[in-house]
Amino acid sequence: MTGDDGTGPRFRLRGWRDGRAAAFERRSDDEDALKALTACLLGEGYVRLDLEAWSLELNDWVRLERFEAG
Repeated sequence: MTGDDGTGPRFRLRGWRDGRAAAFERRSDDEDALKALTACLLGEGYVRLDLEAWSLELNDWVRLERFEAG
C-alpha cells in the first residue's frame, strides 16, 4: 500500500465482476502496464475496472479512468 509519505506503487487497477467488493487489484508504478491489462480482464468477465493514482494531497486513491464491459 502507498504510505502517507508517498512510498509504494503510484497506480492501482481494481476490477469488479459484479456489484460486490473488488475482486481484482494490482498496483504498479507503470500506468501503461496496468492499462494494458484492461482488455484481457474485461474479456475474462470483469464488468468494471478503475485505474487510480495515489494523491499525497488527499492521502487517498483518485480515479483516473474507468473501463466498463460492453
